Amino acid sequence: MSLKLTGRTLPDVASRLSVVCGDVSQPNFGLLAERFEQLAMNTHMVFHGAAEVNWIKSYTAIRRSNVLGTLHAIQFACHQRAKPFYFVSTLAVCYAEDGPEHVTESTN
Repeated sequence: MSLKLTGRTLPDVASRLSVVCGDVSQPNFGLLAERFEQLAMNTHMVFHGAAEVNWIKSYTAIRRSNVLGTLHAIQFACHQRAKPFYFVSTLAVCYAEDGPEHVTESTN
């Protein structure tokens, strides 16, 4: 569901959002244990869209970021207490029915 369909705007929810920089390919996102535990306890839902998007690299080359990254995000969503988990698929974003026929680095 898009934010637009909820009748809300980004300013309505922006104060309730937090972006945390980490490395999904690493256990605990590469964060210190104390910070990871604090996030796990205070997070109410997880939106996972982190990925290494590269149509040329092999599965083995991107597995750590994409497969293990998703596993780590799911583990985080279950840690301390269960949190809703929303996965944003690269294929779903790049190949939307009403999207452009060709997607390049400059496509908005």
